[in-house]
Amino acid sequence: MFRSRNQNNQLVSLTDYADEKIIVLYFYPRADTPGCTIESCEFRDSVKKFQSKGATILGVSPDTPKAQAKFKEKFSFPFTLLADAEKDIAKQLGARWNPALRKWYVPEGVDSSPFGAWRPESTDLFSPEDPAATSPEAQGDTPGITL
Repeated sequence: MFRSRNQNNQLVSLTDYADEKIIVLYFYPRADTPGCTIESCEFRDSVKKFQSKGATILGVSPDTPKAQAKFKEKFSFPFTLLADAEKDIAKQLGARWNPALRKWYVPEGVDSSPFGAWRPESTDLFSPEDPAATSPEAQGDTPGITL
């Protein structure tokens, strides 16, 4: 169970989201850098689709709460950003940074089920019984986000 500071420097825990149906954690290496901004803006622009499925989005990076606050304000993110300076959340979930690909991932075979982790290649979050939900058109141009 993780505990971390959000963009308002408030201590939050996964248990604070116990009433949420689905929690989507996405990891990015540094706030307000080109790739991370694109990824975060894609989540921002898709937030209504996630919310329609009962999902709450949380962004996680090793930045400070102050850096997270600036990033959130600059790009009007409607979701919480968590500061994970020691990468404790990433470690607990088994997430790994791949510097060659410049992205975070949860390797296959890592049991992150206690945290309800969702892998980007999974379609379980978005109506697996609906073939349209997994079509390339439904996924858009957002790498790693299946809508």
